[in-house]
Amino acid sequence: FFSDIFFVNCRDDQFGPPKCELKDKKPKPDAHECQSKRDRVLEKFGHILRSKGCMWLAGRDHLIGGWEQAGSIGEFDCAGPWMAFLPKEQWPHVHSEPGLRLVQQCDGPVLMDRRQELVFIGQQLKRDAITKALDACLLLKDDLMAPSTPLLPTIGEEDGELSNREKEQWTKHGWKLGVNYVDDPFPRWPDEKEFAKMIGIA
Repeated sequence: FFSDIFFVNCRDDQFGPPKCELKDKKPKPDAHECQSKRDRVLEKFGHILRSKGCMWLAGRDHLIGGWEQAGSIGEFDCAGPWMAFLPKEQWPHVHSEPGLRLVQQCDGPVLMDRRQELVFIGQQLKRDAITKALDACLLLKDDLMAPSTPLLPTIGEEDGELSNREKEQWTKHGWKLGVNYVDDPFPRWPDEKEFAKMIGIA
């Protein structure tokens, strides 16, 4: 979606030098190519001036994909860990402003704060067309390589047993986690064990 209508740079500076760009490695786009992109955006989606937000990439359940775009240029990078990946003792206090915001962002005990959240700013935006194009990028259960039977997490004795609601949530959403065989054009990010060591929670 994004690389079709914007010139997208894909950064991973926090893990070393940038390793790739989502667009093909071609000479710097000329004015004609830029105008062609702008015309395509205007026709299909309206006049998108800016967009930004966060994305959950399939198979990258621990790290946030951050997106920012202004004009014809967009940038995608790793925006740090989802709170779902961090130990609860590192979460903000529930009555603090960040804690209340986390509560609002959480979608149950499985997905927690993992989500797709994008904001588009512009003129005469074609909301239905934008939504349809983004929805087409989502991984569906039918897209999995094999039928998925969600596995209940291993719960330590100190945590007690899963409640009925938690079991329902794992049955409903568990298939969305651990989809680590999907090829994508993004740079490699540290896996869960590597990132845990990087931030000192391993």
